[in-house]
Order: sequence, then C-alpha cells, then structure tokens
Amino acid sequence: MKQLAISRQPSAISKFQLLITNYKLPLIALAYLLLTIAITYPLAFQLTTHFAGVSDNDSREFIWSTWWFKHALLDLHISPTNINILNYPEGINFPLLPLMSQSFIISLPLAILVSPAFAFNITYLISFPLCALAGYWLCYDLTQDHRAAFIGGLIWGFFPNKSGHALAGHLFQLVVFTLPIAILFLLRLFRTPSLRNAIFAGVSLFIASTIHPVNIAYFLLPTCVILTLTYLYDQRSNFQLLTSNFQLLITNYKFHFLALIIFAALTIPLFIPTLTSTSTGQLSFLVERGVVGYSNDVLSFFIPSYDHPLIKNSSLYDLAHRILVFPLETNAYLGYIPLLLAALGTWWRRDESKKWIALFFIAAILSLGPLLHLGGDLIRLNVDKEFIPVLMPYAFLANAPFFQWSRTPARMSETTIFALMILSAYGMNGLLHRIRGRRLAWAIFILVSAVIPFEYLVRLPMPTTPLQPSAALNDLANDRSFDAVFNYPVPDNTINLLTLLQQTQHQHPMIGGRVYRDQPGGNTIQNFLSRAITPPFDKDIALTSTPDQRIATLSYFGVGRVIYQPEGDPKGIAKESLNKLLGDPIAENIYRVPTSNFQPPTSIFYVFADNWYSPELWGDSNGRWFKDVATIFVFSGEDRSGSLQFIAIPGQNLRQLLIKVNGQESSRFGVGDWASYQTPAIKLHKGLNEIQFIDEGGHWQFTGDPRCRGGSSVAGPFPMNVECDSSNRDTRDLSLVIKDLAFTPESASLKTVARFDQIELISASAPKSAKPGESIVLNLRWRPSNPVNRDLTLFVHVLDANGNYVSGADSPPARGDYSTSRWRTNELIAYNVAVSIPANTPAGSYSIALGWYEWPSLERIVLENGATALNVGMLEITR
Repeated sequence: MKQLAISRQPSAISKFQLLITNYKLPLIALAYLLLTIAITYPLAFQLTTHFAGVSDNDSREFIWSTWWFKHALLDLHISPTNINILNYPEGINFPLLPLMSQSFIISLPLAILVSPAFAFNITYLISFPLCALAGYWLCYDLTQDHRAAFIGGLIWGFFPNKSGHALAGHLFQLVVFTLPIAILFLLRLFRTPSLRNAIFAGVSLFIASTIHPVNIAYFLLPTCVILTLTYLYDQRSNFQLLTSNFQLLITNYKFHFLALIIFAALTIPLFIPTLTSTSTGQLSFLVERGVVGYSNDVLSFFIPSYDHPLIKNSSLYDLAHRILVFPLETNAYLGYIPLLLAALGTWWRRDESKKWIALFFIAAILSLGPLLHLGGDLIRLNVDKEFIPVLMPYAFLANAPFFQWSRTPARMSETTIFALMILSAYGMNGLLHRIRGRRLAWAIFILVSAVIPFEYLVRLPMPTTPLQPSAALNDLANDRSFDAVFNYPVPDNTINLLTLLQQTQHQHPMIGGRVYRDQPGGNTIQNFLSRAITPPFDKDIALTSTPDQRIATLSYFGVGRVIYQPEGDPKGIAKESLNKLLGDPIAENIYRVPTSNFQPPTSIFYVFADNWYSPELWGDSNGRWFKDVATIFVFSGEDRSGSLQFIAIPGQNLRQLLIKVNGQESSRFGVGDWASYQTPAIKLHKGLNEIQFIDEGGHWQFTGDPRCRGGSSVAGPFPMNVECDSSNRDTRDLSLVIKDLAFTPESASLKTVARFDQIELISASAPKSAKPGESIVLNLRWRPSNPVNRDLTLFVHVLDANGNYVSGADSPPARGDYSTSRWRTNELIAYNVAVSIPANTPAGSYSIALGWYEWPSLERIVLENGATALNVGMLEITR
C-alpha cells in the first residue's frame, strides 16, 4: 500500500521559536524597550511636559548640562569646560568635564532639534534598553545562548542601583552601556589577537572612560586588572618564555600593545588638563565629605528598596529605611533569582567563573566603604574595653586619585552587578540545557524574565516633575540689553537647580550658580550681592552702604535683571527688600536694575555675611558677636593700602584670632581683653574684597546675655558701663565681639615702640590722671618678632619723682591665660593691666614703667638701650 505523506501544522511553540530565530534582535530590543516604558511609567507619555526624576534632585542639573553642551559648542563656539555663563563675570573652568561628557554627547543631536528637557528625557529612556542590549551582547558572546544573554541584559539594564540613580536624574550612572562593550572587545582581543579587535578594544575602552571619572576607578580599573591578570596567568608559560626576548615579546603581543597605545593616545589629551589642575591643587574642591553615608550596608545586598511593593507594607520596611541612608544612591540589592542563577553558573562553569567571582567579591567589599555597617548600625569590635569600628579595605583607597573625588563607594555596586550578570547568564545557560522538554525550558525562561524586573523595582510609578516654562523668561532670552541676571535670595542647592533650568530659557550669564561641585569662590559675588540688596542695620559696627551704592554695585557686576526666587523666601522678606530697592517687578518675579545716573561707588563700605549675629550696644557703640569663621565683604571704589582697625572683646578665655584678606593670611591676634587691634599694612583692590575673622580656638556656648557678666575671668571687668538684657535666655555659640571696625590709611601702620629681646611693644596707653584709691588701666599691645621659648612675667610699676615704688602689678600675660612661650611670631597680643593706686598716695606727678622678668630667677629682660624698664607715661595724682 502506498503510504500517504501527512502534512503537519507547526505548533504554537514552534511558531514562537521560529519568530524568535528570524527576528531575535529586533524582538529582544523591543522587549527591553517595552519593559523600559513600563518601569519608567508615565515618563514616555510626558516627554514634553515633565522631566524624569525626583523633583528636588539633580535632573535639572543634567537638563542644564544637555543644553550647555549644545550652547557652548554650536552657539558660543567654545569648549564646554569653560563655563562662562556661571559665576559671572569670572566664569568656571571645569577640566574634568571631558571625562564625564558621554551622556551629554549622546544627547547633543537631540538637543539641536528639541528642547533640553525633551532631549534629557529621551536619553534617559533609551539608556535602559541600550544598557540591556549591551549586557545581552556581552553575555551572548560568552554563552552563545540568546535566552541566557537576554537574562544578563535584564540584569544590566534594570539593576536597582541604576534605577535609584535614575530617580535622582543621574545620567552619568544611566548611560553605562559602553562598559560591557569595552569589556567585550577586551575579551575578544585576549581570545583572538587581531588588528580589528585591537582597534575596537582601544577605542571602546576610551569611550567607556568618558562616562565619569568614578567609572574609571570603580569599574574599568578593577575589571581590566582582574581580566588582564587572569589572561597573563593563563598565558604564563608562553609569557615567561617571551620575557627573555623583548623583541619576540613585542611581536607576539603586538595587538595587545596596539590596543593600549590607541587607548592612551585617545585618553591622555583628556587627562592632561585634569592632571595639570590636580598637580597644582586646583581640583581640591572635588574632595567631599560623606563617604561613610554613601557606602553600602551589608544587608542592602539582600533587601530591596523600601518603596518596593513587597516591602512597603511588610515588617522589613523599617529595616530597609535604616540601611538605605541615601536610597537613591545606596540601593545595592542583588536579587535572589540572579543570585541563584549565579550560584548555578559558578558551579557548572567553575573555571570560567573564577575571574568573575573575584570581581564580584572585590567590588562588593569595596562598596561597603571605609567602615562596616550591618542593619543600619556601625559594627564595632571590643578591643581592650574600647569599641573600635571595623575598618574596611576602601579606607586605604579613599585618598587615591579618582577615589578621593567620589564620596560614593556604593557606586561600586555597578561592578558587583556586572560580575553577577555574567555569572547569572552562565547559570541560565546551564539550567536551560539541563531541562528536558522545550516547553518547560521556555516556561522557566519566561518566568525568570518576568521575576527579575519585578525584583529590581525601586519605585513605581516613576516620579516625574512638571516643566513650568515662563513666558517672562523666554522674553529675557530675546532681550540682549544687559549682561547678567542675579537670582535672589541666594539659592540653596534645590533652588540652585531651579535657576539652572531657568537659565536654559533666559540664556543669560548668572551671578553664582553651582554645577557638579561647589568651586572655590564660585558664590562670592552672589553672596555679597544678596547681602548688599538687604537693607543694612541703622547702626552697625562699620560703614554700611546707601541704596544708591547697592544699586551701583549690581550694575558694577553687570547685573541687568534680578530674578526673585519665591521658593527661597517663605516669609517674603527678600521680596520686600527688592521692592524697596528696585521698585515693582517689570514682569513676573523679574526686576530691572537701573543703569543710568549711577556710577560704581568710589567710597568704601562693608557688608556682613556668614556667622555674624545682629548688632548689640557695647558701651558707646554697637558690637557684633561672631561664631568660628565670619566673613565681611568690603567694597572699595579704588585700590587702597592701609590697616584694618577694630576693638575686640573676648567673652571667655583668651581667643586666638586669625584675619584673612582675600584668602591670604594677614595677621594673628591674641585677644586677651577689651582692647583695640590693628592689622599690619594690607591692600584692598578696586571692587569686592573678602575679609574673614577666624576664631582658631573654636566657639564657646552661652545661655543668656554675656554682657550681663560685666567681664570675664581673663579680661576682668569691662572698662565702661555696658547695658544688658537680663531677660535673654537664648543659647548661642560665640567667639568674639568686634566693634568700631574701620580701614585707615597706610600711614597709621604698626610701629615698634620698644623691644624687649624678641618681644616688641607696639603701643601702651595709660590714663593721664587718677585719684588715690582708684585703679588705672593700661592697654598694652605686643608682638613677638621670634619665638620667645620661655615664660616671662610682666611688671607695671608706678614710681614717685625719686623713682621709689608706689604701686604695681606683676603677672603673666592675660592673667596667665596666654604665656609668652605660646606666642607666635608676628602675632599681635593685646590685653589690659589694672594697677591700684593706694588711698594714702600723696598728690603729685608719678611715672609708669613696665618691663619683663623671668620667674623665679627675677632676671629682667634688657631693652636695646640697656635699661630694664620702659617709661610709658606720666600719671597725675589729684585729691
């Protein structure tokens, strides 16, 4: 019988496999894209009306950066490292920018066509599928298994640390798709040395090094070192043979050296400005504190975000809150399914897994930062009854180049996840090949593909922030009649981010403005103008500005418009100051600065900035307490030379006062009493000068009004009557009182009256008359020309016409609180000495003499003329 052929229809699973086979890459890309849209919902539907990320985080800064790259390159035709539109008129130079430019270069084509926010959102969205595809590509190269590679792509595309940074708007941590590609070509070079692979490896490593300097230290360095060492170990027999013949070594490894040369040739030009600035200390501002807080907790590897659907209403919620100190940066969750797959991959592919296991644990340990934390608590060991924190390996790297510029060891979670991705792909590959039955294998694959994204959820829906374009700001972009804008009041970081976004609209330079890091002096003019706009006190401790002068200083710095920031002025005080100085706004929250009839002030005036308390009456004039480091801005209409004079009052103990002028140390003072002080000659340049009063010993705390004490144990009674507020119960941190501050011509500079060995007497003031039974007070100012190296005692004697002793006072300086052996060279020490006049002293003329002697030998210090005492004045005793 003839057998008939039976045509069978392919099953659904066969059709699915055929579809996957024929269109695998487009379908994989589509799957990653659809997953991105779901996880970032509702961003894909708000691309023109909102921007991605939490509203008070850094998304605005990255929108600004997207705009700035396009504006600098295509509109201004300058390098983006020269940020001349911030900190106007000086601008900001940021040489590190080429090493963190990849995300902005990716956004550049979009920024040319659409708004900066739109370009940012698109770059933000496509970073997820691009990272997933890059992870897929590397994992497929290692496993030759599309399904295993797809799982690896899921892990690299959507891991929690990346998603946490996404909430903060950190494009740097999102566009990391070039990292797997660089490692892919490096592995291919090791596997098959060739010209093509050498070029791809060198170029891709260069591109990966432009994501952010942190990635160089946290990812590329450890990964490339481990892979290279593994490769050399595998080649050890051949390598040892070749090292004896250098020429043969070069010949056999020429493509490896070529890749290194290509990488160096492309990268070194970008590094040179950074290395030059580092060697001269110009990048010291990049070092920030907070490294302990931005480190991983051990439990953070195993507990998802506290916003995860399974955690929100569970008993783990509080624990998740404790371990995630900074939830957007320290989310290190690895996922239990990826960990299980990684364990299987480690077991099934032991030899291939060793280097990735090493990378996994090295990165995980370093991500814990300098100190070990578990469950939100610092782990301490009991050593000799002292509890000492457990020091981690990162502590020894914290001051190394690149490491010291990042306070976020938790970002090494990226490297941990990278190793986990590869191990998980190994595990998925082994699992699928050991399952009997294609349907079961596909079912497990689909289940794992669904569970991993769910495990890795950080927050759903994705927070977005509405864009609030301003017609008034758009009008400013077309108004080129002025130079710069000034945002008032001085913005904190959140409002600073808002002003950056506003700048993408008005496109004018700004006074101040922070981007990436606070730079030295970057907010000086901003701080000064903000204080200058505020009306001064009627009676202050120095000459203050008039309204005309305040307007003139705005024009002096090129400010044509002031933009009021209501978010920084909840009480409306700043707006009241603006209305009083500049009148009504010309548009919504925008004020015009008059430019006619005003010239830069030719006089000098003072503006008090940080850490000054309000003026209080101290005797016949006002004084101000300050805390620790207090800043005064001095605006001068011309270059000046002279000295700064003031009265200082120590509240408690002798205070060591340092004065800096424009960042340079000017003089030091030992303030031992209510006394007048004067700096050596200083120079003020035309325009803005910054003077700092620094209490080197640190503040002291007092509750109430210190004036009610009437003096101190060191200074003694106040030399005049001082009113006080006995009802005051406020607690304040105090250093010194400064009053009667003035700048005097250079002709009034300090001169030496007499020299006692290394001790110079600068001035000695004494009363001209007194009555029996009273006390006279001498104000003395000293300056050591060299270290004294011994403790001396000062004597002040009142002598009659025959040179006989009538009265006197002997004591170490400042009543023993500041011995001469502690005096520092060229420091000015001022304090008062009180001498009682006996009640039975006859009327007549008396002389006042002083000098020094060493205790207990009583050996006097000799003056230059050979005398052992100096006559500092005559005293008339009257009855």
